[in-house]
Amino acid sequence: MGKRVEKLLISTFGFIPARIALGALSLLGFACLYMLRVNISVAIVAMVRRNRTDVQAARAYCTEHVLADNITAEDGNTTATQGDDDSILLEDQGEMEWDELTQGIMLSSYYYGYILTQGVSWPSMHSMLTRWIPPLERPRFIAIVYFASSLSVTFTLPMCGLVIDLYGWASAFYLTGMLSVAWCILWFPLMHDNPAQHPRIKSEELSYIKVALAAGGSSKTSSKKVPWRQILTSLPVWAAVVADSGNTFGLTLFLTQLPTYMKNILGFSIKKNGLLSGLPFLSRYIGALTCSTIADWLLGRGYLSIVNTRRIFSAFAMLVPAVLLIIVAYSGCNAPLVVVLLCLSMFFNGGSPASILVNSTDIAPNYSGTLFGIGNTFASLASLIAPLAAGAITEDQKTMGQWQKVFWMCIPVYGLADLFFLIFCSGTIQPWNYAGQEYQGSPNEAEKIIAPKQQEESS
Repeated sequence: MGKRVEKLLISTFGFIPARIALGALSLLGFACLYMLRVNISVAIVAMVRRNRTDVQAARAYCTEHVLADNITAEDGNTTATQGDDDSILLEDQGEMEWDELTQGIMLSSYYYGYILTQGVSWPSMHSMLTRWIPPLERPRFIAIVYFASSLSVTFTLPMCGLVIDLYGWASAFYLTGMLSVAWCILWFPLMHDNPAQHPRIKSEELSYIKVALAAGGSSKTSSKKVPWRQILTSLPVWAAVVADSGNTFGLTLFLTQLPTYMKNILGFSIKKNGLLSGLPFLSRYIGALTCSTIADWLLGRGYLSIVNTRRIFSAFAMLVPAVLLIIVAYSGCNAPLVVVLLCLSMFFNGGSPASILVNSTDIAPNYSGTLFGIGNTFASLASLIAPLAAGAITEDQKTMGQWQKVFWMCIPVYGLADLFFLIFCSGTIQPWNYAGQEYQGSPNEAEKIIAPKQQEESS
């Protein structure tokens, strides 16, 4: 049976490069990963029963400026709507009587088990990346594949909004869970640890990958002993960890709080909420593709060194969103402007695959999974804190002023994290990458060998 399946796959998909097939499967995997991560962000809007007085107070300013054309008078009472059937009438609210702090705890609950379950997916994929993908293809691979997470948010939020509107909030969890199980059925039989084990890879592709990985500093065998002391005392490692944590803090606020902000402050219905909350993440995916392509071109042409490329795009990823969030904080209830600014903020945050996320493969390709695991652990702690902090700030005060504080909370986190990265990051392979091994060649051999080759191909 297994041989028949292999023959069928070869005859059907044999023309597709093996690393492209890896990318397609991984892309679907990251999409499922984020479906399970953000489903509660929309579901909680429908789950929670909100006090009529509190909601109306929170919307008072927005009612004047955003919803003025949709005000209806009913039995002498004024009710603000978005022009559809999802108004703030009490009977349309959920069944859970949770205050904002409790909601923050629930939104961060995903991360309680994340370290032991889904948390292993990112560093293990980074290890796979260094076995399969040549160095100068990695920023683009990360942008296309890893950032399928943002693309997933783009369609998961409106999809959940639609099914919740039709079948109730529980349906969002059933649907995303079933899609994830379907992906697992594909992943386990089709995935292989390295190119040499892949039964359908062509010899030309296998040879290209081996030569490119060797030039990039990846060894065929890694030392069994991880150089923990050198890793934990390396400033370039901590530069990547701090930047990843700061970036994840801001991203988590967008993931967990944006639907609530759209509902409680801007007054969008559950159906519109999902669509509009997803737009910034579509912008982030487009930004990731744009930035990674430009970064690959700059490196391939030799216009910038690795370290300067990482610095420039880290500034795009964190400093530009910090500035835009200041404007968002004082845009009031100008909903179109807020949505545009949030989309721009996330577009520039798409610079992270060309900087922060790929940097561990620059400095230690043999231990990139370990480095990413360290960074992911600290980033998970930041993800735990972000929704709790937002819930504490807005508890019993669902006002525009309190949400301005939430936005301001991101700005120093983004700024300080990127400043640390700009000062201490590196684009050079660290000596401990070859711990316990003999290596013939320069730490910068990836730039010397691969970049001219790509420049020749692109000219």
